[in-house]
Amino acid sequence: MKSHHPQEQIIREVKDAVRTRSLLRTQAQIALLSQTEPRTTDEALSDESWVQAMQEKLGQFQKNDVWKLVPMPKDRTIIGTK
Repeated sequence: MKSHHPQEQIIREVKDAVRTRSLLRTQAQIALLSQTEPRTTDEALSDESWVQAMQEKLGQFQKNDVWKLVPMPKDRTIIGTK
């Protein structure tokens, strides 16, 4: 079959069957389910891709001046996190 469209603009093979919206939605849901999130900080810190994502996010915080590190006042106590 002769195509008049540039090859880089073709998003699927002409010979392939037509994909309906419901089929594409099912495929998208399956793709989303294949990505899991860590349940604990230990799991996140043991996964290189999560560590990289956290470093990128912290880098954006620094770049956008989201917060500034200041010295702790002598008459105050630091509170912990859960």
